[in-house]
Amino acid sequence: MDAQPLAMVVPHMNSFDFATVTYINSFAGHAEWFDALMHGFTTNYLLKGAPLMALLYACWFFQEKDPVATQANRSRLLAAIAASVLAPVVARLIALSLPTRIRPVNDPLMHFTLPLTMVPGRAVAFDWSCFPSDTAALYFALAMGVMAVSRRLGLVAMALAVTASFARVYTGVHYPTDILTGGLIGVVVFVGIERTALISWIAKPALYLQDRNPGLFYAVFFLVTDQSAHILWESMLLSRYLVHRIGLL
Repeated sequence: MDAQPLAMVVPHMNSFDFATVTYINSFAGHAEWFDALMHGFTTNYLLKGAPLMALLYACWFFQEKDPVATQANRSRLLAAIAASVLAPVVARLIALSLPTRIRPVNDPLMHFTLPLTMVPGRAVAFDWSCFPSDTAALYFALAMGVMAVSRRLGLVAMALAVTASFARVYTGVHYPTDILTGGLIGVVVFVGIERTALISWIAKPALYLQDRNPGLFYAVFFLVTDQSAHILWESMLLSRYLVHRIGLL
């Protein structure tokens, strides 16, 4: 074991992930305020999901001089919302098709140092494979949508997505390649919707409903964006319960 790096003998780990996680983890346990901030970006939806959705709402109500441009911006944001639902599903399907990858915080071979605000054993709740990150897929799909409408707010959205993703490595929930792959999935899914006929199929009926029945539109809009802000957590729990209940798994 001493003769070669740990990453060379652990099948779910590579040298890049091992070195990066080891380096980042060396900062844990020294500054409680920073540990609390990173833990918050991992577990607190007011930090990790709500700010991105608030930026999307701000972009939604931008009024361009040309009404057609306003509708085009809203179409891009609807594409981002659709991508924020589809991209995590794609990431999860990939995870289910690959061998399970243990999270750094749960891997005894990593000798992971918990941040001061984390309770030992709590991360065991993340019992599914960590590659790729469905959360990063959602973050970057939303950030891309904001960027497509406003460069200034888009940079803020990207900074939030990067910070929240870094926090997941800092707290041992993901390896860097989990985040990079998940983020790439989010970007690709958004672009795949926004640059193809899919954007029209999604936006036209939604914007029609907004014009004809704004009350119903915004009720649905709130429910969907609320779930995106919560990283689809409640939807995922309900889906897992129903799948197990009807005996599919």
